Amino acid sequence: MIDRVLGIVGLALAVLGIVTPYKWPNLPSWAADTGIAVGCLLFGIAVGLYWGSGRGNDDPVDTAEVRLHIFGDERTPERLSHQNIWRWYYLRNMFVSIDTQNNKQTKLTAVNLFLAFEKPIAGATVSISSPDMVLPQHELKDLSSRSAVIAFSGELPRGTLIVRVSK
Repeated sequence: MIDRVLGIVGLALAVLGIVTPYKWPNLPSWAADTGIAVGCLLFGIAVGLYWGSGRGNDDPVDTAEVRLHIFGDERTPERLSHQNIWRWYYLRNMFVSIDTQNNKQTKLTAVNLFLAFEKPIAGATVSISSPDMVLPQHELKDLSSRSAVIAFSGELPRGTLIVRVSK
């Protein structure tokens, strides 16, 4: 938090130091120079605190896992547990086609699961499983150090879905 405050104050002082000669031309030049110098110094300290706190240089971790309870209907799944998952999103698409010959409706469902990792992942193996349901055909569409996208070619039945990324 202090890094943000120092960064904002530093930028404000630097901008004020740049504007001072134009807005207040009677002030001595050392006032503007001091504002710019102190502003840059505070901004530099803020950047150093940010990078030094570990937020800017996350080392990769070996695993990430999420366990979701799937209800088997229109409800959003419930997260049962997670490890190194910053955010997840369950997108259920319904496609309806109508046969004009016999006026018959056909519904197709595609489910996509988007995962965003809290820390970068060093792993390259994705395991998708369930202890209590038969999973529809699925495919890993994308995997990077920060995210994964999994597509299911049908409705997910009621049960527990486990997605694990590991080395």
